[in-house]
This record gives sequence, structure tokens and C-alpha cells, in this order.
Amino acid sequence: MYLSMRLDYFIANATTLSRRDAKKTISSGRIRVDGQICRKSASPVAADTRVSLDDQPLSLPGERYLMLHKPAGVISATTDSQQPTALDLLPADVRHGLHIAGRLDADTTGSCC
Repeated sequence: MYLSMRLDYFIANATTLSRRDAKKTISSGRIRVDGQICRKSASPVAADTRVSLDDQPLSLPGERYLMLHKPAGVISATTDSQQPTALDLLPADVRHGLHIAGRLDADTTGSCC
């Protein structure tokens, strides 16, 4: 849970908008904070603040946990310029914000109990 964050950061994380597009959306008057139009990107958003875009409520995504059986030849890393990583096995739109928990070398395969 977060204590407070900037409105533009909240919008970018709650939607598919970039921070730049979130700022444009805020300045255009399409964002309401606790029912009031807000045009300030730096406005603080607390955990209990109601934020909406075009009158549709927004919320931050929750934590995601994925289990993957890692094949041999793939390393347990977020990125690597030389070898394929476990995250490379996932579709690009799913990878955003994911991090590897646990380490297996390239020759070891993952197993599940």
C-alpha cells in the first residue's frame, strides 16, 4: 500500500497512459479527484482518494505472482543481452513490472511441488 503519490504517476500506473499522456489528460480536465476536476499533475493522491477518468473510477493494479517452469538454456534474470531470460518467455504486455524471485542457472530446469 502507498501513503501518497503524484496524480500523474497514479494515472500512469492505473491506466495504459504514459506519464506524458497522463499529464495531458489531467490538464484537459478529464480527471476528477474526490469528485472535483483536478488539473494539477503534482497533486498528491492518498490511498483513500477517489480518482476517475471520464467518470470511470481508477485504481492501481494489485500484486501479480506468476509461476513458470523454466526450461534449460534460459536464465533466471529480468534482462540479459547474451542469453534468453525467464521473462522473455512471457508476452511483452505481461512482462511490465515483473521481477524474478529465485535464481536458477541456465542449465537447471524449474520444478514445481
